[in-house]
Amino acid sequence: MPFFTNTALAGQKPTSAVLVKKGKKYYLNIQVKETVPDPDEPTGTLGVDLGIKNIATLSDGTSFGGETLNAYRLKQHKTRKSLQSKADTGSKSTRKNTRRVLNRLSGKERRHQRQVNHEISKHVVETAHAANQAIALEDLEGIRERTNRRLRKSQRGLHNSWAFHQLKTFIGYKALRAGVEVVAVNPAWTSQTCSCCFHIGSRKGSRFTCSNCGAAMDADLNASINIAAVGGSVTIREYSSLSCPLPQRMAVAAG
Repeated sequence: MPFFTNTALAGQKPTSAVLVKKGKKYYLNIQVKETVPDPDEPTGTLGVDLGIKNIATLSDGTSFGGETLNAYRLKQHKTRKSLQSKADTGSKSTRKNTRRVLNRLSGKERRHQRQVNHEISKHVVETAHAANQAIALEDLEGIRERTNRRLRKSQRGLHNSWAFHQLKTFIGYKALRAGVEVVAVNPAWTSQTCSCCFHIGSRKGSRFTCSNCGAAMDADLNASINIAAVGGSVTIREYSSLSCPLPQRMAVAAG
């Protein structure tokens, strides 16, 4: 039994179990009833921006993605595209063998995504818990459409392959176990608004600049700070950085 599964079931009394066959393998789905702590009253908010260059960028400056992960994803994407061409045009035996390889490759990619999402969600929740923070996540409704507008057509398949909803689910259940509050934030204008002065700035690729106050920073970091600010207005009623009047567009995002 995997270490994580063994640890999660330690001391638990199963309420039900279902044996499921997938392909040539059998899986035992075990359900347990777990008591979780009530969320602590947060004293701050950790914003999480999900996006293109990085899978996740936190308002404390931490980011997940970068060159190594994106290079792996690009390599897998190219391999899959090449194999798909053979599966469509090769002989009958070639198509059969190629589809078998494609299935194995897809399984490998799903396991890789799952592992990375577990690592990201673990870090996010542990960071928030250690600092007594709530977690503010952007609402994923329409995330692919929003971010695809900033991508070349050749990049969209790579971006669309990432399991953002799985990551959000992992953060949610880990936070529940840790007693950390999670709030969904409308991401409208969080990418275009300056996190320093709340004026509308300019985003070009991965950089954000503000003509009003002169701020210049990573665009994903700027968005995550804004997400934290909007989330803080919900989780913390007296949130200092929102004590000044907000521009109408930012106020809409908070609503």
